[in-house]
Formats: sequence, structure tokens, C-alpha cells
Amino acid sequence: MNGVIGMTSLLLDSNLSPEQREYAQIVRSSGENLLHIINDVLDFSKIEAGKMSLESVEFDLVRAVEGVAGFLAEKAQSKVWM
Repeated sequence: MNGVIGMTSLLLDSNLSPEQREYAQIVRSSGENLLHIINDVLDFSKIEAGKMSLESVEFDLVRAVEGVAGFLAEKAQSKVWM
């Protein structure tokens, strides 16, 4: 999946028609979504097999939420049609 996502990113850096760019963006987005699903399935498999242990760590919730909000705002802004 990383190869597909990487090659699609290279494709998006080239000269494409608007229609081709839209299709390539859909391929990249679909690949990223599938990669997340694959990683989640692998994580669940590790948990069920007892191969993954969880640890408790302190963290700054406000900072974490602000970071996620900033990341999502950037992605949302890139989706805005002007």
C-alpha cells in the first residue's frame, strides 16, 4: 500500500488534466484509507494473540486535541473549492 500511495503522490506531482488529478487523488485517498484499515486489523490481531501490551502514559489532552484539530483544519482547507 505504501508503494501505491507513494507512486500516486508522484503522479500527482506531474502535469495532469483536472479529471486525471481528481482520479489520482481518489486513488491516493482510497489507498490511505485502506492502509489505516489494514493497520487496525493487524493491531486487533496482535491484541487477540496477546502480542501487544498497553501502557499508561500521561499526556496533555488539550495539546493533543489542538494538534488533531490543526491537522484536520489543514486537510479540510485543502478540500475547499474556490
